[in-house]
Amino acid sequence: MPWDPPAGAGPLPVELAGRARRILDAQLESMTMLGKVRNGALAHLDALSTVPEARNSARPLFLDVQG
Repeated sequence: MPWDPPAGAGPLPVELAGRARRILDAQLESMTMLGKVRNGALAHLDALSTVPEARNSARPLFLDVQG
């Protein structure tokens, strides 16, 4: 959702421009990192969906977590 500055707030003071840029850069970096983490989680969920459901059976079921 786009952000709209409050009405009547006036322009950003020049002395705060650097701080505002650093905050924006940090937010964009966080968004990138969260996107990568989300994609990793989705990949893990996709891999888990390939594991057969546990059933009452005489044979053991192993999950290879190394490969």
